[in-house]
Amino acid sequence: MKSIPVSFRLFDPHTDYNWVHKSWLSSERFLGSNSLVPRKLYNDAANNRIKYLLKHAVTMVAYLEDEPNVLLSFINYQIEEDNLVIHYSFTKSDFRCQGICKELVKTINVLDLPIVITCIPNPYWYNILHEDGKLCKALYDCAYFTRGFYGSK
Repeated sequence: MKSIPVSFRLFDPHTDYNWVHKSWLSSERFLGSNSLVPRKLYNDAANNRIKYLLKHAVTMVAYLEDEPNVLLSFINYQIEEDNLVIHYSFTKSDFRCQGICKELVKTINVLDLPIVITCIPNPYWYNILHEDGKLCKALYDCAYFTRGFYGSK
């Protein structure tokens, strides 16, 4: 597969918000048990969580080097108690399996912190969390939000 020139930058809420929010909401909709939740209930809960995280956590986006307005991927995260907490990550389907998200993780985890994933892991996370045949220090914590994290600060 041909490598494409990709760059990374911080999320700009004025220009990137709609794409990131819509991509997050729709891509997470059918992961795990989310598909069993009635649409309105899912949308209400997910909208609140996504809005909160886009405001309170850090989001990095990947874009085409030659076209900074063409977003390809994003990752939403924060550093908490010496852990890299990844809330969600998304890459456009045409650009998956090209290492974009893996590079985003490397870019934000320069301190090589243990990773806590709060979103439902999708199959692509296997490739992201394995490097040189070994598993990165990672933990899936699906109860992160149910413990009252978001909305409590």
